[in-house]
Amino acid sequence: MTGSSGSASLVDKHSTGGKFLVAGIPAHNEEKTIASVILKVKPFVDAIFVCDDGSTDMTAEIAEALGAVVISNPTNMGYGAAISSLFRVAVEIGADVLVTLDADAQHEPRYIPDLVSPIIKNEADLVIGSRFLGNGHVPYPKKYGIKLINAVVNISSDKKITDTQSGFRAYGRKALDCIMVSEHGMSASTEILLDSSRKGLRISEVPVRITYPEKQSNIRSLTQGMSVVLNTLKLLSIRHPTKIYGIPAAIFMLIGFTFGIWCVQSYSQNGYVPINLALIAVGSTLLAFLFFSLMMILWVTLTVTSQDRR
Repeated sequence: MTGSSGSASLVDKHSTGGKFLVAGIPAHNEEKTIASVILKVKPFVDAIFVCDDGSTDMTAEIAEALGAVVISNPTNMGYGAAISSLFRVAVEIGADVLVTLDADAQHEPRYIPDLVSPIIKNEADLVIGSRFLGNGHVPYPKKYGIKLINAVVNISSDKKITDTQSGFRAYGRKALDCIMVSEHGMSASTEILLDSSRKGLRISEVPVRITYPEKQSNIRSLTQGMSVVLNTLKLLSIRHPTKIYGIPAAIFMLIGFTFGIWCVQSYSQNGYVPINLALIAVGSTLLAFLFFSLMMILWVTLTVTSQDRR
């Protein structure tokens, strides 16, 4: 970790509730915007940390020159890896609240007081800045992609979150101490929410506005979105096997049973079994046993792992 800020400047607590507020900014080749982001964030926090994720431009040098503490990854390890590094540093320096936001100037730092307020008031452990609660425009491809991911994530959550992919968040001390980030890519955002929900953390949302770049690649957004959906399903299947595998197992078993009865009735009435009905009955039954077996394996593994942790 390198940086031009002295340690003395990291212990002055912000006036908001006497809490030590820290901003964490993951950045990869953001030399055009990192300066404006840091300057806008400064009035609202006590310290700024930038995780330079293998940038090949002047991102790190600019951040250091403006007084941010820079954590440098030798290569581009991904968004989740950068967030994990920021979490670790926030815990090490004793931060009461960590606010994360993007380095591309999409997030407006003026909303930081709104994000940290529920944590300061002890009403939440994790606060999400939701673009869907505000009045801002969300491009249609991104909008419906996020809503799809929301639907997948909310399968396992009691609280229905409107913006699971927002990187504009505030984490209280309890969240910083217990959240584990293992995903290196963009799916870290959903992993954090799933982990928080499983550990009983209080999650809240506040409305924010997002400023999108004028030109965005729809293909890149689609690729990232599909990757997040698939990784989210993977995480859900590991942590909630009874829902992800148990429900399909029951559905396929019902289909197999129904078509099996149909085959028996056809044989008793006509003396032959329609091949197509028999294939559906057998195929559905095999799929049911496959999903059931996967569910049991993951459920037993999860149970044993939970007992070992205790």
